[in-house]
Amino acid sequence: LAFASGKSFWCEVIVKPIQGPGLAAIAWSFRDISRRRRALDQAAAERVRLAVTLRAVGHGVLCADANGRITFANEETSRLLARVESSLLGQPIGDVLTLRGPSGIIDPLREVLRTGRPYRAPGKVRLDQPGTAPIHLMCSASPVQMEGGHLSGVVVVLVDLTGLDQAEQDTHVERQIESLSLLAGSIAHDFNNLLTGLLGNLSLARAMAAPKSDMGELLASAERACQRASDLSGQLRSFARGVTPRRLPVHVTALLQEAADFILRGTPCVCDILAPEDLWPVLADETQLIQVFHNLLLNAVQAMPAGGTITVELANSPLPANPQGMPAGPYLRLVFSDSGPGIPPDVLARVFEPYFTTKSTGTGLGLASTYSIIRNHQGSISVRSDLGSGASFTILLPACLEPVASVPSRRRLSAPPFRPRRRGRVLVLDDEELVRGIASDMLAHLGFEPAVAATPDEFLKVCQDALETGRPFDVALLDLTLPGGIGARELIQPLRRIDPNLRVVVCTGHLGDPSVLEPASFGFSAAIVKPFTLVQLERVLGAVLG
Repeated sequence: LAFASGKSFWCEVIVKPIQGPGLAAIAWSFRDISRRRRALDQAAAERVRLAVTLRAVGHGVLCADANGRITFANEETSRLLARVESSLLGQPIGDVLTLRGPSGIIDPLREVLRTGRPYRAPGKVRLDQPGTAPIHLMCSASPVQMEGGHLSGVVVVLVDLTGLDQAEQDTHVERQIESLSLLAGSIAHDFNNLLTGLLGNLSLARAMAAPKSDMGELLASAERACQRASDLSGQLRSFARGVTPRRLPVHVTALLQEAADFILRGTPCVCDILAPEDLWPVLADETQLIQVFHNLLLNAVQAMPAGGTITVELANSPLPANPQGMPAGPYLRLVFSDSGPGIPPDVLARVFEPYFTTKSTGTGLGLASTYSIIRNHQGSISVRSDLGSGASFTILLPACLEPVASVPSRRRLSAPPFRPRRRGRVLVLDDEELVRGIASDMLAHLGFEPAVAATPDEFLKVCQDALETGRPFDVALLDLTLPGGIGARELIQPLRRIDPNLRVVVCTGHLGDPSVLEPASFGFSAAIVKPFTLVQLERVLGAVLG
């Protein structure tokens, strides 16, 4: 929609006839969809970014359409097949990729097209190419589905195992996690910002919907889906390089019981927790430990869809120096056992690999993030299984022998109910336009007067100008991480020199960050975790405004 002044914006136009006694008219309504248009532009940029990422990834990646003709091949695929990329495009995948397993020829494309589900070749496969030595690979394939379930293509991943001796295989998982850590923090941060915009818009729309309406129920369902996506982002963050767990003494038994009650609710499985009275506490990040328990219990439940028993045995375990390279000292041993069918040997060797999953709806991050968290706690985790006899995961965590007061778990402390508070002016600092926009809309809906800033310099100038004009801000929402290394922690001191009375709420996507756990220690009034809903934002602002 363009105006004579030259201003224009994208909009949605709805035209409806209006009829009545003695009345005939047409109603025109316009809705600004500029933000949706920007989101579409962002999605297009993400597609370009994905193509660049696939070209740089260390494994072979092949994409084929529903007719089996190759539409994409990265550099590693070209190396494995000894052909240039341009000669592969448009070729039938079966003509250029010949894989052999223990039972003969393996055709990942046919398996995916036949079942419509992801396919993983059992164990190692051999790539035979004329005139070259055979290459041993791990091969998997996944369907590309459009809306409505229509299969539009297949993505095949080839992992070269040639030359991996036993020592290399022992450290294979750690190398993969190390590689993933380079990207995980950045991806999780960007993903959380997108989720903040999406969840914020959904919660705002839900607040505007009629109570108990079909639209309200649909929006509530979409909100829950966003929260599940946020959980996935949290798992990615557990891989991120530089994310150090905040290790404090934790009593494990009650925490484990809480996790079991949550995961097993509504399932045909039961959980027996066997723990002595004098069990040592462990030095751990409670939030990450909860994630470990959730992952292991959920894995056991999914292994026993018809029901079964999960047994968790806890014991004090003083250890001398051991083969895992851990120092001698007091440890807590946790053994998670299930009565499921067990894990096949070819799967057992890969259970901790990032993105490896045998479930059609799995992400392959649950056990991988568990492995990463335990290693970051200077602990160890191992697995053993016999077919038909279930599986057992054994964890060793450093124990704490110092006297520890019995402190309730932070996760079990419920937030106080929100009571309406006075309104005021709120300034938002975030480098993402999407986050600034939805935060401003949510604040306005709650009755606040919002203002936004995209950079630290702009933020400080807006604060200074507001104070000089006699209209200071009541609250500031500061993003913890900004480009250039300047974020909420670095801004708190110059901000206090400008306006010592300003209440500051730190925003971050990392639930386990010290700024979230103890905001007052860093000069903040409170913390809020991205993505957040309208109700969560309202509660935090109500608390800081008193």
